[in-house]
Amino acid sequence: MKMMKRTDRSVFPVRFRALAVLAVLAVVLVLAGCPTDEKTTVTVAQRIDQFENDINNGGAAAGQNFHSTTEGRAGAQTARFWQAYFPTDNSQSYTIGAPVGGTNNVFTASLSGGDLYSGTDTLTFEMLQEGENVWMILSLQLNGNPILPPN
Repeated sequence: MKMMKRTDRSVFPVRFRALAVLAVLAVVLVLAGCPTDEKTTVTVAQRIDQFENDINNGGAAAGQNFHSTTEGRAGAQTARFWQAYFPTDNSQSYTIGAPVGGTNNVFTASLSGGDLYSGTDTLTFEMLQEGENVWMILSLQLNGNPILPPN
């Protein structure tokens, strides 16, 4: 019996290419699952600016600026809740001044705009970090009266 000599040499390179593709795919999948060094950072001023933007856009997203432990946070997830304090009918808009203070993470800011606020009104924000470098509003007062108290 005569042994057949293999003349098809292209099989090895195809198998090698398939293994190489699988190896590269495995490395990509592993790297995609690794955390990056980039961290989300939200400063106190950025959080208050986001809250201002949210109330000027009807308030539906304003509740998302509050810490997960804030009392009443669930009820503050609707535009209806915020419209009681910041009505945006007739194209009213509001401006929150730069936050000042910071003692015990409490900041105050002036409030103006709409038909209700002349600039002598004050918002008091108690802030708390949620995660690393992400500031959230823990409680909010308007002229000393709680809108959302801490728990």
